[in-house]
Amino acid sequence: EDQHCFYDEARLMLNAGSGDPLLSRLLSRHPAVSASWQTQEAGITFLRSRERRVSPAPGPGWTGLIELADNNPLVCADVARLPSAAETLALIAIGPLLKTGLILEPPTLVADLPLNEANLVAALATEGPLEGVTCYEVAPTHPTVRHARATIAVADPDQGGKLLFESAYEEPYNRVLYVRRDESSAWEDRLVANRPWAVYRLTVTPGDGAALVSVAVMADLNGKLGAAQALHLMNVMDGLEESLGIPEDLLGFV
Repeated sequence: EDQHCFYDEARLMLNAGSGDPLLSRLLSRHPAVSASWQTQEAGITFLRSRERRVSPAPGPGWTGLIELADNNPLVCADVARLPSAAETLALIAIGPLLKTGLILEPPTLVADLPLNEANLVAALATEGPLEGVTCYEVAPTHPTVRHARATIAVADPDQGGKLLFESAYEEPYNRVLYVRRDESSAWEDRLVANRPWAVYRLTVTPGDGAALVSVAVMADLNGKLGAAQALHLMNVMDGLEESLGIPEDLLGFV
């Protein structure tokens, strides 16, 4: 059913605009947006009591992956920086392990989109220090779905404690909407194509005092790697329900 039916009309005070065509359409139907307009920027400019922005451009402002962050600074921020597609995939795959402090050496990241090591390290620094990332680019196989696989060598203080590493991912991701673990489905693009969420898969290979963690992740350029993540950020910044105005089928909502 239409989300407009469930939103308090008295709170329809938010104005928002974007230069991104998909974001513009999403904002025009967002239950908390009373007026939307076309801008020259790819992110979102929105206004209630003051003007605020979700921006893909580099610069000062809140930055990170929303699922790994404390929401309080984001709610207070005037600018939230939207991670690039590559940074988003890297943060999903590597960020939880950075929080443990157990990474032994620069991870390897293979992805089917452009990778810039300096930008990736800067994005991952929101979760913990990292010396570098070894990057390998491959050709994409889908018009909008993009994939990455991170391989990370980690210290294993529990000597085969697979649960330690699984819990590092379960803690931030188990109760969130837009990063999902899937270990049982066929690993196919349809899991995320035109959907607002990313999907990941985790493999832990124990060793002698160390372990190798492999994380495969994929998401859609219109979804978690783009418009859906931008709208998610706006919702949190404005204190709205996180999923408000974000359809499960991004291209089938009109």
